[in-house]
Parts: sequence; C-alpha cells; structure tokens
Amino acid sequence: MNYKAVNTAILSAQDVSKSIIRDGAFYDYLLNNNVAYYYAAHLSKEKTDMDKKVIEAGNILNDKFLKTLVLIDKVSKENNIKFML
Repeated sequence: MNYKAVNTAILSAQDVSKSIIRDGAFYDYLLNNNVAYYYAAHLSKEKTDMDKKVIEAGNILNDKFLKTLVLIDKVSKENNIKFML
C-alpha cells in the first residue's frame, strides 16, 4: 500500500483512489491511525461496506460521548460546580 498517497489524501481532505482501497491493509491503517471514521464519514465518495460499518460504530461512540457530556453538565449545574473541558 502506498502510505504516502493515503496520508496525502487524508491531510488534503480528499478521497483515495479505488486501487488503494482494494488493498486489505487500507482500513487497518486507517483504524490504527484513528482516522477511519473521518475518512469514511467525510471523504469516501462511494461508501463501501467497511465505510458503513465504521460510520455506524463511530456514530455509536459519538452518541455515548454526547450523553456523557450532557450528564456532566446536568450534575455540575445541579451541584453548582463549574467545570471546563
């Protein structure tokens, strides 16, 4: 796999060529570098099955994160605690 091409594409907010995606190491690389959700949700023009799985998992994590922040905000306000993230 051409790691330089993948890095360049992601850093410049572009999709990668389909020849790179055919390589099984592509999603492993994205997952190892914590950019799989960003790529799948925002850069991939033609969503693959793997893109859809990554987006679904990422949305679940985003929802959990938001619920946690809402809970922290609620508890802080109820107890007059100022917090900053």
